[in-house]
Amino acid sequence: MVNFHIGRGGVVIILLLFLLLELEDILIWVNTGSLPAIEFFVATIIVLGVVAFAIREAVAHPPPRH
Repeated sequence: MVNFHIGRGGVVIILLLFLLLELEDILIWVNTGSLPAIEFFVATIIVLGVVAFAIREAVAHPPPRH
């Protein structure tokens, strides 16, 4: 299994963000009657990748504690 080193909290954040972005696509589909273009799905994947990278970096380099 692949370990992205983002922890359980990171996984929850990624899943919630994915659900929110896909819900937006579903609402576009319902309101316009046509599926959003593939660019929307690609943009969703890119956003999730950037957020996963940011979470991984935040976990790897926590702020100093005084």
